[in-house]
Amino acid sequence: MHGGGLVLGTYAATTPFDLWCQKYGCVGVSVEYRLAPETRPYPGPLEDCYRGLLGARPRRRAGRRSAAHRHRWGQRRRRSGRRSHALLARDRGEVHYSSAADLPDARRSPDHPVEHLEGPDLAAGGQPYGWTAYLGATKGGPDVPAYAAPARATDLTGLPPTLISVGAIDGFSDEDMDYATRLRQAGVPVELHVYPGMPHGFDSLLPNLPLSQRAVRDMEEWLADRLA
Repeated sequence: MHGGGLVLGTYAATTPFDLWCQKYGCVGVSVEYRLAPETRPYPGPLEDCYRGLLGARPRRRAGRRSAAHRHRWGQRRRRSGRRSHALLARDRGEVHYSSAADLPDARRSPDHPVEHLEGPDLAAGGQPYGWTAYLGATKGGPDVPAYAAPARATDLTGLPPTLISVGAIDGFSDEDMDYATRLRQAGVPVELHVYPGMPHGFDSLLPNLPLSQRAVRDMEEWLADRLA
């Protein structure tokens, strides 16, 4: 599920998939979900991505069609996605996968001077627009469902192994660290990496920095363990 705050981006913006598929011998599926607000606000993009997840799962019924499906998608059953889909998958009980973090619809972290590197679309300062486009008038209010803003979830039991990788001056670092703590308290295997002095998206924005390269290595090691 590509980034862009549910209002920007395209399925083609998944360069790591190209590298990971070759490196780990797996199949990567990227969903061209409809963006808010032009097409569908919540739960539209969420349901689009979930349907993509269901479409990629192996078919259990024997026969030629099942064999063709396995040939098309490969045999591996490990999946990863954002934590909103992890909650949905847990509660619907149809698929199981690993989870990476996304952003809450409200934040406690202070603004940081380096956040301008992220650009208006991805910086924490640009998130009010994205959440308004996705949630409308309910943004920041008491009635936002956890499927839309997973940081609001109170029951985290039964969620899949999760990797949270965040820069220390990312505008959402406090929320991400809090989520990791609550996952651990709920008995969920969680790996948290906080990279000092780094803003949101530093690994792609500043790829030549040693910390960016370390973050990529950490992510790939975690992914390799899930696929093993």
